[in-house]
Amino acid sequence: MEAISIEILQDILSATIQQTSSTAGSITGIRIDSRQVTPGDLYIPIIGENNDGHRFIPDAVSNGASCVLTEQKNIQCPETVAILEVGSTYEALKALARYQRSRYTVDTIALTGSSGKTTTKDMIASVLQQGFKTLKTQGNLNNQYGIPLTLFNLNADIEKMVIEMGMDRMGDIEESIDAVLPDIAVITNIGTSHIEHLKTQENIYISKKEIFSRLTEKGIALINGDDPFLQKLKGEDPSYRVVTFSIKDSSADFYANILEVSETGSVFELSGVRYRVPIPGTHNVYDALPAIWLGQHFGLSHGEIQKGLDAFKPSENRMEIIEFDNGITLINDVYNANPDAMRAALETTAVYQPKYKRTIGVLGDMLEMGDLSETAHREIGQQAKKVLDILIAVGANRSHYQAGFEDDAHSHLCSDAPEAAELLMKFIRPGDLVLVKGSRGVYLETVIEKLKEGFNG
Repeated sequence: MEAISIEILQDILSATIQQTSSTAGSITGIRIDSRQVTPGDLYIPIIGENNDGHRFIPDAVSNGASCVLTEQKNIQCPETVAILEVGSTYEALKALARYQRSRYTVDTIALTGSSGKTTTKDMIASVLQQGFKTLKTQGNLNNQYGIPLTLFNLNADIEKMVIEMGMDRMGDIEESIDAVLPDIAVITNIGTSHIEHLKTQENIYISKKEIFSRLTEKGIALINGDDPFLQKLKGEDPSYRVVTFSIKDSSADFYANILEVSETGSVFELSGVRYRVPIPGTHNVYDALPAIWLGQHFGLSHGEIQKGLDAFKPSENRMEIIEFDNGITLINDVYNANPDAMRAALETTAVYQPKYKRTIGVLGDMLEMGDLSETAHREIGQQAKKVLDILIAVGANRSHYQAGFEDDAHSHLCSDAPEAAELLMKFIRPGDLVLVKGSRGVYLETVIEKLKEGFNG
């Protein structure tokens, strides 16, 4: 991050100076985690549900912070550290993110969706990196805290920026969009993630549309034209341009005709030009289409775009294929789960299935489903029956998975991940294909770790 003087910080934040620094006149980075502070950083202590960041000001100072913000009075720090008092450290974080964004002119793509958004973000960045210096959201930094941290990495060399925007409740995206100011906004789909809080898919649609709220008349909404909710957008006569991508509707603005789906990926045509996505599952074609469209929009060649797709690597715990020496293959997709993502994982498993003697699924709860929970788990159990020889259902909704699976002899119920890991290790054998997928709160990483301990992956 390019340096910001303490005086400018004070002005941006309308802060009160508790203490000037005897040595530092500026900051060169911004952190909200005291453990990540490096010399010259500003430390912002966030007050959360479980922790008050003010407790860690001494740690931040020990790690070299040159300035700290505070909501508290009479903070004690060495004379080398500037102390600025603000009304809300969280509001200060947002204000600094807006200031940082205003310092640079950069083509910005924001994206959201109920499923596939992280894969889509990574594919877009992988393609754009073939021709441009590109900044993207790292890991799970897609919330009201993570988005500012990404923006703080902006500098004058960055030509394209890809920001993933997650949400749990209505207003979450609106809260951060002023700092992002996208030129192009992408929605991958409208599913049922977080329906426990939002109650209906219509509310999810309204919440996701917040990503378009700062588009100008030159802005572009790039949307999945096969999604029944997003199809309504063109009829709403928005003030920005709407571009649809599809694998079903040849009248869409960007239509992919799928030619081949295999365990090595998918081949498809766009206006007579062939592309290949090197990971299986038609859902990954949906993830690739915004990347290809954006590559073409910014003038990349077919070869550059395909090189970007070939270079794409899924993020950790997302459709990671692990082949063990004993002939067992693991599909690790434990990052999170909702009905759309679960169906996609089962679809991908079905592509691999013919090579293996048995297919086993360790399926954990899909959380935050609210009143739809029983029906959603039962429906996924029905889908699983078409793909799996053996089901291990994990969590509070395990009986609903089993009810849909309708085969008690080949389904097993486990209350938690450690129990599922022990059970799986008892009867897994060479030649098995194993899918492990569930919401983060089920902690199915335990199953992955157990398999890796037992076999050499």
